[in-house]
Amino acid sequence: MKRSPLKRRGKRRFPDMEDTAYLEAVATLPCCVCRRRIGSPQYGKTVAAHVLKTRGTGGDDHDTIPLCVGHETLRGDSFHQMGVRSFAAHHDINYREEITRTRHALGVST
Repeated sequence: MKRSPLKRRGKRRFPDMEDTAYLEAVATLPCCVCRRRIGSPQYGKTVAAHVLKTRGTGGDDHDTIPLCVGHETLRGDSFHQMGVRSFAAHHDINYREEITRTRHALGVST
C-alpha cells in the first residue's frame, strides 16, 4: 500500500500562546548555568528553554529560562540529555527562582 506524504500547512501549532518578543528578550540574557560559574565560558548563543511545561502540555512562553546551546542540547550534562529533574539537581537550579529572576531582569510582572 502506497502512502502519500504528509502535507504541511505552515501554521504554528499554538499561535495564541506564542510570545516571540518575550522569547527574544530571554535570549539576550546570559545562560543561568554559565552565570553561576565564575570564569566559565558560555557554550554558544543563549536560547529560551521551556523548563516547567512545554507549550504542548499547556505551558507558557513566560515559564522559560535562558540557557546556552551547550546547556540546553549539546553537552552531556545538558537539559535535554539529562532530563528535567536530573539537570536541576546536577546544576543546583530551582526552576521557579530562575523563572522569577528572568522575569525580574526583563521587567515583567509575575
